[in-house]
Amino acid sequence: MRANPFESRLERLARTLTEQFGVQVICQGDNAWTDGQKIVLPSVPQPLDQDLEKCLIGYLDHEMGHVAFSDFGVAEQFTKSHPGCEGLLNVIEDALIERRAMERWHAVEVGQTKPAS
Repeated sequence: MRANPFESRLERLARTLTEQFGVQVICQGDNAWTDGQKIVLPSVPQPLDQDLEKCLIGYLDHEMGHVAFSDFGVAEQFTKSHPGCEGLLNVIEDALIERRAMERWHAVEVGQTKPAS
C-alpha cells in the first residue's frame, strides 16, 4: 500500500483511464504534463488537504483534456517551425481544451465554481 492515499485513488483512476484511453497516470516531480500517452501529476506532500486535492484533480482534468482534444503531431510541427513559441501555442490550446472539456464532461470545473442548478 502506498503512503499517499491520494496517489492510491489516482492509481485506481489510472486503471480506468488506461482501459478507456490507453493513458498511464503517475505522480512524480513538481509539474503536470502529458505526452498523450502518459499523464504526470506533481508528487504531493502529506498531509493532503482538501484544497490541494482539488488542485490535483484540476490538473488531472486539464491533462485529460489534452489527451482527448490536443493534436500532438500538430503541436510538434509548430514547435519545430516556430522555435521559442511553444508557450504561445500552449496558452491558446489550454483555453480551447478547457472549454471543450467542460462541454464534454459537465463535472469538470476549470478555475471556477459552478452555480447551483
